[in-house]
Amino acid sequence: MLSNIRRTIDQTLDSADKKFEAAFNPAASTADPEAKATSESAGYVMSLENMRDVLQSELRVAEKKIATLSQLLDASSKSKKSIQERLAGKETELQAIHSKLDSYQSQLDTMTRRLEETMALVAEAQEARDAAQSELAEVRTTELGELKERHSAEVAELSTALDRLREEHAATVAQQDRAAQSGTEELRDTRERLEVAEARVAEVEALLEDHRQAAAELLAEAPERATATEAPDQTELIDTLRDEVAELTGRLQTLSSVAQAARADADRYKQKFAGSRGEVFSTQQELTTLRGDKLELQGQLATLETDNAQLQTALDAKVAELEATRYHPADPTPDQARLEQLQARLREKQEAVEKLRARVFELEAEARSSDPYTIAPQLARGKKVTHPPALAALDELFAATIEALSLHPLIRVGVSFYVITLHVVLVIAMLFSLRGRGES
Repeated sequence: MLSNIRRTIDQTLDSADKKFEAAFNPAASTADPEAKATSESAGYVMSLENMRDVLQSELRVAEKKIATLSQLLDASSKSKKSIQERLAGKETELQAIHSKLDSYQSQLDTMTRRLEETMALVAEAQEARDAAQSELAEVRTTELGELKERHSAEVAELSTALDRLREEHAATVAQQDRAAQSGTEELRDTRERLEVAEARVAEVEALLEDHRQAAAELLAEAPERATATEAPDQTELIDTLRDEVAELTGRLQTLSSVAQAARADADRYKQKFAGSRGEVFSTQQELTTLRGDKLELQGQLATLETDNAQLQTALDAKVAELEATRYHPADPTPDQARLEQLQARLREKQEAVEKLRARVFELEAEARSSDPYTIAPQLARGKKVTHPPALAALDELFAATIEALSLHPLIRVGVSFYVITLHVVLVIAMLFSLRGRGES
C-alpha cells in the first residue's frame, strides 16, 4: 500500500514539474510572450495551487495510512515474535512426539518380532498336534476295537452267568417249595400225634386219680373192717387188702410209667413240632431271601442291560465323533486361518502408521511454512479458517482407532495406544496452532 501511495505521489509531482517547465519555457512563447506568459502562469499557478491542495489532502490520507500501517507492522512484529516463540515450543513438543514415535516404533518392532516367534511356535505346535492327532486316531481306533470286543465278551459272560443264576434260583425255589410242603405235612402229622398223646396222658391221669381215690377209700375202710370182723377174718382181710394195695400199687406204677412215656412222647412231639415250626419258619425266611435275591438279580440284570445300551450308544457316538473330527492335512485349520488374518491386519496397521507418520511430517512442514499475515486479515474480517488436511488426518486417525479396537488382543493394546496417543497429540497441536493464529 505504501508503494502505491508513493508511486501516485511521484506521478503527480512529475506531471506538475512537466507543466511548470512548459509554462516557464521561453522557447514556447508566442508573439506576445509577456501577456501569454502572464496568463499561462496565472493558470498554472491556480492549477498548481489546486494540485497542492489535492496533494496535501492525499498526503494527510497517506500519513494516516502510514500510521495505521506502522501500527499494523508493530502488532505483526509482536505477533511474529509470539508465533516464533510458540513455534519453538511446538518444535520441542514435536521432538518429544518424535521420540515417542520412535519408542512406539521400537515397541511395534518388538511386538512384530514376538508375533513372528509366536507364529513359529504355533507352526511347530500345529505340526506336533497333527502328528499327535494322527497317532491318537490310530490309537483310538485300535482301543475302540479292543474295547468293543472286550465289552461284547463281558456282556456274553454276564448273560451266561445270569442265565445260570436264574436256573439255580429256579431250582432252589422249587426245592424250598417242596421242602416247605413236606415240612407242612409232617408238622400236621406231628400236631395230630401230639393231640393224641395229650389225650392219652389226660386219660391216664384221670385213671390214676381214680385209683388213688379208691386206694385212699380202702385204707380208710380197713380199720372199720378190722374191728367189725373176727380175728381170723382180719388176717384174710389184711392179706386181701395187701393184695389189693399191691395190685393198685402195681397198676399205679404201670400207669405212672405209661404217663411218663406219654409225657415223654408229648415232649418229644412238642420238640419235634417246635423244630418243625422252626424249620418251616427258616424255610419261609430262606424263601423270602431267595425271592429278594431274585428281585435283586433282576434289578442287576436290568442295570446291566441299561449300562450295556448306554455304553454301546457312547461307543457309537465316540466313533462317529472320531470319524467326523478326523484330521485332513489338506484342509487349513481354524488357528492357521486366524493367524494369517492377523498377519494381514498387522501389515495393514503398519502401513496406516507409516501413512500417519508421513502426514504428521507434512503437517509440521505446513505449520512451519504457514504465513500468519495471510490468516490474520481473514480472522479480522470474521472469516472461518479451516484446515482440511488436518481434518482428513483426524478422520484417518479415527478410522485407524476404530479399526485397532477389533484387532487380536496381543496386538490391540500396542496399536491402540500408539494410534490414540498420536490422535491426542495431533489434536492438542492443532488446537494450540489455531488458538495462536486466532490471537495473532
